[in-house]
Amino acid sequence: MLKKKFNAIIILSIILSLLVIIPASFAADDNVASIDDNLMIDDSIDDVLISDSADSDLIAGEGEDIPEEVPKMDIYFNSNALDDNGNGSIDNPYKTFSKDRIRENSILHFASGIYNYTPYSTNVFNVSIYGQDSSNTIINGIDDYHRFDFYETFNIENISFVNIQFVGMGSLLNASNVNFYNSTALELDNSGTSCGGAIYCFGNDNSIILNNCSFYNNYALYGGAIFSNGGNVSISNCNFINNTGKYYGGAIYQLYGNLSLISSAFDKNNANDGGAVFIFSKNGFFIESNNFTNNIANSSAGAVYTFYNQNYTISNNLYENNSAVNYNDLYEKSDLIVLSDNYTFFRLNLTDEIDEIPSYYNLSEYGMVTTVKNQRDGGNCWAFATIASLESAIIKAIYNMNSSGLLNDYDEYADILALLNDPENLTSLIDISEENMKNLAALYSPYGWDWTTNDGGNDRLAIGYLASWLGPVYDVDDRYTGSSVLSPVLSSIMHVQNVFYLNRNNYTDNDMIKKAIMDYGAAYASLGMHTNSNADIGTYVYNSADASCNHAVAIVGWDDDINIPNAPGKGAWIAKNSWGNNSGNNGYFYLSYYDVSSFKPGSYGGAFVFVLNTTIKYDKNYQYDLALTDYFLNETDTVWYKNVFNATQNEYLAAVSTYFQKETDWELSVYVNDVLKSTKSGFSTPGYWTIDLFEHVPLNVGDIFEVVFKINVTGDAGFPISEKVSLNNVFYKEAISFVSYDGENWEDLYELEWKGYSGHTYNSQVACIKAFTVFDVISTVTSLNVVYEGVNPFNVSDHEGFNPVNIIAYVTNQYGNPVNCGKVIFNISGEIISVNVSNGVAKLTRVFDNGVYDIFAEFVAFGYESSSDSSSASIKRISLNMTADISVDLDTALVNIYLSKPINDIVYIILDNEICNVSSIDGRASINLTNRSLGLNNIRILLDDSIYECNEVVDSFTVEPKGTNIGCSDLVTVYNSGYEYKVRLTDEDGNPIRGRELVYSLNNLTDTLVTDENGEASLYINLNIGDYPFEIRYGGEKVYINSSNNALITVNTSILLSGENYLYGSSYTVNLLNKSSEPLANHEVMIIIAGETHTVYTDEDGTAKFNLDLAPGEYDVTIINTDTFEEKNQTINVLAINTTTTLDIVYDRTNPVNITAHVLDQFGNPVDCGEVI
Repeated sequence: MLKKKFNAIIILSIILSLLVIIPASFAADDNVASIDDNLMIDDSIDDVLISDSADSDLIAGEGEDIPEEVPKMDIYFNSNALDDNGNGSIDNPYKTFSKDRIRENSILHFASGIYNYTPYSTNVFNVSIYGQDSSNTIINGIDDYHRFDFYETFNIENISFVNIQFVGMGSLLNASNVNFYNSTALELDNSGTSCGGAIYCFGNDNSIILNNCSFYNNYALYGGAIFSNGGNVSISNCNFINNTGKYYGGAIYQLYGNLSLISSAFDKNNANDGGAVFIFSKNGFFIESNNFTNNIANSSAGAVYTFYNQNYTISNNLYENNSAVNYNDLYEKSDLIVLSDNYTFFRLNLTDEIDEIPSYYNLSEYGMVTTVKNQRDGGNCWAFATIASLESAIIKAIYNMNSSGLLNDYDEYADILALLNDPENLTSLIDISEENMKNLAALYSPYGWDWTTNDGGNDRLAIGYLASWLGPVYDVDDRYTGSSVLSPVLSSIMHVQNVFYLNRNNYTDNDMIKKAIMDYGAAYASLGMHTNSNADIGTYVYNSADASCNHAVAIVGWDDDINIPNAPGKGAWIAKNSWGNNSGNNGYFYLSYYDVSSFKPGSYGGAFVFVLNTTIKYDKNYQYDLALTDYFLNETDTVWYKNVFNATQNEYLAAVSTYFQKETDWELSVYVNDVLKSTKSGFSTPGYWTIDLFEHVPLNVGDIFEVVFKINVTGDAGFPISEKVSLNNVFYKEAISFVSYDGENWEDLYELEWKGYSGHTYNSQVACIKAFTVFDVISTVTSLNVVYEGVNPFNVSDHEGFNPVNIIAYVTNQYGNPVNCGKVIFNISGEIISVNVSNGVAKLTRVFDNGVYDIFAEFVAFGYESSSDSSSASIKRISLNMTADISVDLDTALVNIYLSKPINDIVYIILDNEICNVSSIDGRASINLTNRSLGLNNIRILLDDSIYECNEVVDSFTVEPKGTNIGCSDLVTVYNSGYEYKVRLTDEDGNPIRGRELVYSLNNLTDTLVTDENGEASLYINLNIGDYPFEIRYGGEKVYINSSNNALITVNTSILLSGENYLYGSSYTVNLLNKSSEPLANHEVMIIIAGETHTVYTDEDGTAKFNLDLAPGEYDVTIINTDTFEEKNQTINVLAINTTTTLDIVYDRTNPVNITAHVLDQFGNPVDCGEVI
């Protein structure tokens, strides 16, 4: 980095100026892109220093302190002296004038005569120059360029200067009765800043006082005679004749500071804007009693151009015979409306989806980037990166337009088309000016930010410049110097309408960025170029920790497989730098995917591509914002914002634009004089996007139209704003920009102050909404295409003339792009049909009878010129015969169809006004016609008579009725058996009828059954004991006649009891039956007796036994059949058993007596219990 020295005065002046004008809010901006933190402007004699005079509010000569008088040296000159050996005294003057004869704090006296002056540059400190008379006392700068750099006070009187420029640096110039002739302000390198052909002063302390002076034939790019930046200028009784300012101010350009212009005359001066005077001042000016005659402006304001100035007076001036394209005399510009219709239209029409992203890609290898440039000492990398991205996008569009044939159709592309076969010449042609961008977007431009020129910038400056239509312009029209600060507003060579902000979620999530580069061209990217980073600056860059940004480049490709030293993984972007071909690898370097300063995950800041996809050229840009400076945030996910515009002529509103901070769902409404005229809705990714209204909205001069956005996002919604605090100038006022949080109650943004959102302070702002109009209707071309979709099956190449017919109208605008609005009205032999146009197409499908049909199509839409085309359709038919046979089964008819030719097409069948179809294969078709009605069925079989000339088959068939029978039988079952009782429905031939509903009645209930595939239906019997009549009926359906039947269902007990009396010790028995009334064998039975529950099992005969070991008595018994859950009760008697006792006694005389008692029950069985007493 080169650092050049200033002299002490200049350094002090600029440092003080920078302290005043650099806003603190920019200091921590991550998107600031400049590696030139230590850059100092070269103070060589060719450089131009300009200061902001926002703090200067004094009219020249008012309130100034009178400096202390310093003794002056008088020096005398007389061109008529005999020789040049004098000592400069009044008695012995110098004959010639040279640089070494000027002294500090001197007064130079010149007698009448001509004094040739040769030095290129001369510094004068506190010097006065007095001539004998202005007409005859002339200091003549011979040969090339000459200038006086004056400091402190410089007084000149009664003298003429030829080809000499006076440059003041915070000084006082006091001139009276002085003539300034033929001076040209030096144009640095044929492209730099050239200001004030005769007088150029800068600095807040600068003052110019001119009285009775004249300026003839002077030239500069800015201010042909006088350029003043800051300070105070007072001009009275002066003449300005035939001076030229190429861009602004044929005679005078006043930038900042104050101007008093009184009783002066301006004649035959010329410039592009402000033929005589151009003024941009933040303070005020006074123009009174002047004459403006014969002045010329190539663009606007033949006499005086004032640029959004406030607190000024223009009165009692005479205007005669001044001329300009716009405003012959006075133009007081107070808005930011830009008219620009003479530019080249570049459009990239993407049709192919990227299926696979390669591991390596480099736009430069496809000729899709321009040559590497050099920003030199200027801190303007942000402009170079932006322009490199835009140039790449334009080249992409050119190749795309060439492949689609558009370049051949329009004369404006002739030069480009001629260079397509020579990519090097093409990339040289697409060379856009960084100079114009960096100067117009910064401090010394009425359209710029309050940001020191050549001292860094960011993407918002660049996008604001382009979106406002201030540029771009070709480099040849405003070449880069790196140190100049002024540029003219030239006609844009094209318009940027869409900018796609790039984002990734992590360091390897790069597909979106890669696709954007492949689709649209090189991407702008900010990054850090830090000496403490892991980088070989210019070869590769990898910042592992420092995420701050101080540089910007254009990303032209990538390499997934390259290893960057110290990076945690493979892969890097290929970056095109702006340090010339000698840096890095011929001006390129690798930027690691894992670099923490670039493409920051989760952030949309500092990376974008240009999307050149607009379909028409807009003529006017209604806008209040110079650039996006911030987003107005609040803790809500939905917000409404709107701008109000005043139509300045009869025109058509074609599109609007805004910025989106996040992925956004939006709704757009356009009102004209409070009437809703257009609505749209959609979804947008972050970026600056233009929304085409498709159908244009007519505007008349004086119409008030509103553009209203409602946006909804995830998280906090922020809408884009442009703020007074960040800019040199504002173009908005009260009651033109509003915000609402309910869509009904609106707050004016002009003086809306709020500090409620963390990190943001809002004071005065305007919403970033632009509106684009076209002056005239857009011409269109409608082309009609008739496509026969039918095919002759016997000659597949013969499809002309066969139905169906697609009638397609293609509608393109005057730029060859498809129209996406309006209608095409088709007139087909008198039949009118209207079809909406979508993406340039209106399509209608028709089937015609034989014959010829005239077709006329006309496109109509608001804002578009109607266009039309005509054609015709001639319809042929194929001749053939058709037969058929029919067989009937119940209510189904099988129809077999035979065509005399192997047609593969649809055959239509009409059954008593019911239509069905079947496809024929090689001239054969079959169809089953099911569920036909009883009786006679009429049938017609036919082909499409628009395609075929064929007979119809007319026939009929009869569906006969069928008797039915319901089979059911009597049933005997037991209590709650759940027995499956079946019925069967058959036809009169005994065939089962399935899927039919039967209605039955049982036990006072009515219900339905549906037959299965065997014609059977079942119900389960769960009834109490008793006899139940069963009735069932079928109501009949289609071919089946109704029928009915009945049966008796008898339900018996499932528990058969035995007798009631039981002897003690005998077995209690009970018999059980199953669901089929058969013995329930080997099944569990519960018997409850004497309070105890006993579980017993039946034997093979269904008999269950229980031993009655109970005392004689009466017992209640409960029996439960666990199969049917029937419960039965019985009372039994347990009876005592009768016994008989007999004794046997045996004795003799010699032994004891033996007595034996024999106890028998009543059945003669011995008793084995009890005792005998």
